[in-house]
Amino acid sequence: MKKLKYVLALVAVLLVGVSLTACGKSTTEKLQSQKWDFTTKTDTMTAKFKKNGTLIVGTQLLTASYDYKVCSPKNSKQEYLMIKDKSDSNRIIKYVYTISDDKNNGYVLKPVQKKMNLWAKIDGTDNMKSTLKLSPKGE
Repeated sequence: MKKLKYVLALVAVLLVGVSLTACGKSTTEKLQSQKWDFTTKTDTMTAKFKKNGTLIVGTQLLTASYDYKVCSPKNSKQEYLMIKDKSDSNRIIKYVYTISDDKNNGYVLKPVQKKMNLWAKIDGTDNMKSTLKLSPKGE
C-alpha cells in the first residue's frame, strides 16, 4: 500500500510537470502571435512572422519578404533564428542569429557570422549583419 502511494505521488508530479511544460508557448508561437518593432542599426520597421514560415518586414510604403525558421541544436537550450533572402542575382542569402529574451518582452537577435553563408557576408546589408531587436508592436 505504501509503494502504491509513492507511485501515485510520482505519477501526479510527472503529470503536473508535463502539463506545465506544455502550457508555455514556444518562441515560434510567440513570434507569430503579434506584430513586432524590428530595429536594426539605422531603422525601425514592422515585422510579422507568419505561420507559413514567411517574415514580412517593412513600413507602410515598402515591405520585404523573407523565409524564416527558429531552430535549436540537439542537447542545446540556445535557439537560432535563420532568415533567408534571395539577392538580385538569385543567390540565397542566409542570416543566422542567436535569440535571447529582452527585458521588455521582446528579443535580442545577435548575428552568428560563422553560421551565415558566404552570400550573406558578401551581398548582405550591414543592417542585417548587426544586432537586431524585436519589441512588441504598440498598436
